[in-house]
Amino acid sequence: MTPLCFGYVTTLDPDSSICSACSEFVACQRQVLNVLHELGEEMDVSDLVHIAVRDTNHNDDHPVLRTTNNGVLSDAEAGKKRTRFELTSAQKQKVDEIKTRYAKSERLVRAIFKNGIDLKRTLSRRINPFYDIKSHQYMREVCDLLISGGYTRDQLRKSLGQKFNWTYGTANSHVLTVVHALDALEITEEHKGVIRLKEVECH
Repeated sequence: MTPLCFGYVTTLDPDSSICSACSEFVACQRQVLNVLHELGEEMDVSDLVHIAVRDTNHNDDHPVLRTTNNGVLSDAEAGKKRTRFELTSAQKQKVDEIKTRYAKSERLVRAIFKNGIDLKRTLSRRINPFYDIKSHQYMREVCDLLISGGYTRDQLRKSLGQKFNWTYGTANSHVLTVVHALDALEITEEHKGVIRLKEVECH
């Protein structure tokens, strides 16, 4: 029986014990990569592809896809063009710290760094940098809410669910990712259940 999560880009995780033990993993991963290959023509899916093609113990026959600024490339194309992103030593240290606590938040933080976003500074100036980025579109909603005064976890979950037509589980997973990431970056603080921007000293 095919699981309900089969082929969903937002749920596939080769590092997950559930995914790695699933008999449908190979077919599911192939389906996800096919979807990402199509989406890559219109938006940046590099971080999602990076997650989907991480090494696993499974043997499959799909072509390995590598990331570029705007999507994915086949092995043949990868020899012609490949974009590499370098993180500073301080950023690498922060990513490693977050990874030990919450892996999905680590991916978001890495994406923020790779896109050159000073999220704390831009949000303090009431600027939402994610309107200039094709990937992680849910962060547009998160930042809009923060700029507007903040949110409770339940408010953010409902807002994301309605905006992107997500299930409770998917929306809640993204809420946890955001909460852990922004807390680790010392961008937000939570008081009596309300998450708001921390005040930033501007020099």
